Amino acid sequence: MNTFLLLTIIGILFFSIGIITLIVLFDIPPSLSESYYNLLNLNKDFGILFYIYLILTVFILIIPMVEATGFWGFLCGAGLLFVGAAPAFKKNNQKYIHFCGAILCAISAIMELIMIHKWLWIILILAIAVILSLFTKTCKSSTVFWLEMIAFYSLFLGLILFYI
Repeated sequence: MNTFLLLTIIGILFFSIGIITLIVLFDIPPSLSESYYNLLNLNKDFGILFYIYLILTVFILIIPMVEATGFWGFLCGAGLLFVGAAPAFKKNNQKYIHFCGAILCAISAIMELIMIHKWLWIILILAIAVILSLFTKTCKSSTVFWLEMIAFYSLFLGLILFYI
C-alpha cells in the first residue's frame, strides 16, 4: 500500500473518531470550533484536547496533502493549525486568527480538490451531508458544522482517489 494513502486513511480515521466522540459527548454542535467550548464546560482543562486533536490531524495529513498539491496542501494544513492554535473564537484576541485560519483552510481545500481533479466529489459529499442534516434535524442549528464536514470529507475523498 502507498505510504501517502496509508497516512491519508489514518488521518481520516483519527479525524472521524474525534468527530464521533464529540457528537456522542455533546450532540451535533453549531460548528466544529464550538466543541472547544463544550470541552471547557465539561472540564476547564479539557480545552487543550481540541487543540491537540486539530494539531495531530494536521500532522498526520500534511504530508499526503503537500505531496498531492504542494503549496495548496501546505496552506490548507497551515489554516487548520491556526484554527487549532486559536480555538477560543469568541475572544477578541483569538477570533481573527481563528477565522482567518478557517478561511485559509477552506479556500486551500477547494483549490486542492480542483488541483487533484476530484472536485466533482463535492456534490456527492454535499448530498450526503444534506441528507444527514435533514435526518438529524440539525440543518438550521448546525449549518456551519455541516459545511465544515462537507469540506473535510470532500478533501479526504479527493486525497484517497488521488492515491488509488
